[in-house]
Amino acid sequence: MIKDSPNPPSDSQSTDHIFTVLPNLNSETLLANASQDLASVHC
Repeated sequence: MIKDSPNPPSDSQSTDHIFTVLPNLNSETLLANASQDLASVHC
């Protein structure tokens, strides 16, 4: 049984991107979060 998505993608969103980076996010925060994410996947 296929269920409807509660948040279907809008037509304006591109589906060829996996990640979205906010322009006002500083690079130190971005790198810290990426490092934590990769560390959690590695375990």
